[in-house]
Amino acid sequence: MSKKDEIKEILDEYPQYREALFRRGFLITTEAIQALDSYPFYGHWNKGYCGRLKDDREVNAYYHELQDYYSVGEEGIDISIIGHAYNPFDMKFQEEELLRDCLQAYLNSEESFFDKVSELTGIYLLIVNDRKRLIVVQDCSGIKSCYFGIVKQNIYITSHPQLVGDICNLKTDPFVTRLVNSYCYNIG
Repeated sequence: MSKKDEIKEILDEYPQYREALFRRGFLITTEAIQALDSYPFYGHWNKGYCGRLKDDREVNAYYHELQDYYSVGEEGIDISIIGHAYNPFDMKFQEEELLRDCLQAYLNSEESFFDKVSELTGIYLLIVNDRKRLIVVQDCSGIKSCYFGIVKQNIYITSHPQLVGDICNLKTDPFVTRLVNSYCYNIG
């Protein structure tokens, strides 16, 4: 039995723990996910919009109900934040205001954008979609985890790689299984 099937079986028996699965997680993807009421989301996740790519595919953010998500857009550019940020230089802490500042800086130049992002502190992930490219920036110390990849032509950016594995029915590489089960894995 796969880990996914084991987890589903446990959560079928104990549904009160479903909200804890991938808690405070997020998934940014070009895959259109419809079944937010079944495994692995169980109705505890929301959907946000992160714009469209140049090939007109929609980019959506799926995020756990305990996760913060904000988004603003202007002039064909969408910018979103997952988590919480704060700018100690100008004392701004409202995410929409911070996103507007970042968007204005991005409209000036990429360098201005990264200068603005460098002012922020907190635990967050910023997503910029200008239809030409998707830029994803972690908080300055990388506390907000971020894994990414492409599966069957779809982009996946997530807090939990197991989430993508379960959605896409991916198999764990035998080397990874051996590594995770090794004596020293939890020490390093």
